[in-house]
Amino acid sequence: MVGNNATTLNTADGGETWSLVEAPLSKIGNKIFSVDIAPDGRVWATAEFGSVLFSDDFGKSWTRVGTDEDVAWNDVGFAADGRVCVIGEFGGLACSDDAGDSWQAKNSPVENSMMGLAFSDGKHGVGVGLNGTLIRTDDAGENWRLIDSPTNKQFYGVTWDQDKWLVVGEKGALLTYYPEQDSWTTEDLGPLGNIWHTAVIASHDRIYLAGQKLGYTQQGGLVQFGRMR
Repeated sequence: MVGNNATTLNTADGGETWSLVEAPLSKIGNKIFSVDIAPDGRVWATAEFGSVLFSDDFGKSWTRVGTDEDVAWNDVGFAADGRVCVIGEFGGLACSDDAGDSWQAKNSPVENSMMGLAFSDGKHGVGVGLNGTLIRTDDAGENWRLIDSPTNKQFYGVTWDQDKWLVVGEKGALLTYYPEQDSWTTEDLGPLGNIWHTAVIASHDRIYLAGQKLGYTQQGGLVQFGRMR
């Protein structure tokens, strides 16, 4: 887990206990926004002021890399052949093909802040952002194009689920994008679902959501963890 003040937490016993580790960030630009594990097992995190972090021991120690510019990188995604891409403020996009030693800026079709990034097979990826912004790549992050969005709600998270993209955001936004048909469906999360979510994971035929509350979708509604029915 990651957060403000260069804070990272790691667990080696399935979440029973957690250890605190401070990441090598400055006292000013010390907010860490997201963390994910690459296919090769390396852990990557994104932060303020162009900082990107990685760990080869599941968060016991961190190495700082990045683009060293005045931009917040909000999320990280993993393309083919070990390529690591980050997405952030002002439509920012950058990728590294050498484990973070160098970064190449990619032309972005948008200028507003982008919040989430994910790849499906290493070649195809989707980025989501504010005001319903969605972008897509079909060549491992080299080129990006704008996707027509069915809403102007803020988007915060995206993931791949078998044959479709799942996108979450504010005011109960949960959308499904089918890339082959270039079409959308919108799911109603019911009376408990009109809240914001920043992350989405599909597992065992369920869609799990994290943000203002934690829960999962079931029969057209949101089941919140810890809530009595």
